Amino acid sequence: MFKGLQRKFPEQQDFIAKFAIAAKIIATYATIAVVTAVVLIQIIGWALSRFVFSYFTQSALQGGGLQ
Repeated sequence: MFKGLQRKFPEQQDFIAKFAIAAKIIATYATIAVVTAVVLIQIIGWALSRFVFSYFTQSALQGGGLQ
C-alpha cells in the first residue's frame, strides 16, 4: 500500500516512509495491548469463577445452598 503511494507522490517519499514505520509500530503495540487485555480478562474471569464456585460450595456444605 505504501509503495504505491510513494510511486504516486514521489515528493512525499520521506514522509510516507516515516508514516509506514509509525503505522507498523502502532499496529504492533495495538496487537500487544489487545492480547494483554484478553489474557487479563481470562485471568479475572477464572478468578471470579473460582471465588463464586467456592462460595456456593461452602454454602452448600454448610446446608445453606441457593435459597
